[in-house]
Amino acid sequence: MYKVIFVWRPRLFSLVLFSCLIFFITKAGIMQSASKVSAIDLLSIKVTSSKSIAVAKFNKKVDIAARQDAQWVKDPISVIRKYNYWPGRTAVIFIDGDGEHPSTYKITIIYDGFSGDSVRGQHDEITIVQNQLDIWHLKSIKTSWRCWSGRGHTDYSIEPCA
Repeated sequence: MYKVIFVWRPRLFSLVLFSCLIFFITKAGIMQSASKVSAIDLLSIKVTSSKSIAVAKFNKKVDIAARQDAQWVKDPISVIRKYNYWPGRTAVIFIDGDGEHPSTYKITIIYDGFSGDSVRGQHDEITIVQNQLDIWHLKSIKTSWRCWSGRGHTDYSIEPCA
């Protein structure tokens, strides 16, 4: 019969833990700096062209949900989240509306650092409006994308990436 004996050596454990921590911090820093830019940088990238996305089909879903007393239709961010999945690499969500309780918002969502080999990120401009029943509907969506360096344009455009 074999016995496993564990000998606790706090100094050795601390050294191994510290070494692992330094290794992971260093690796994370290298990976992050290679693929990400700051939110301010992303907001400053020019949008040279964009294409409109149809919203009528989704707005019909909003109307159906409203008739079923779904609460998400009364919150603009919840409506947009139902429409558009925000991946973990979402870099910027910018919300603009006039006054204390706006009935129209312009929301810019910028994704960056896609893992694909050509498209690096996407820029969506969404306008959402509130009707008399406090239900929010999408008014318009414009989308564009940018390419990784060496794979095409690095501004936001609808031109294909290589």
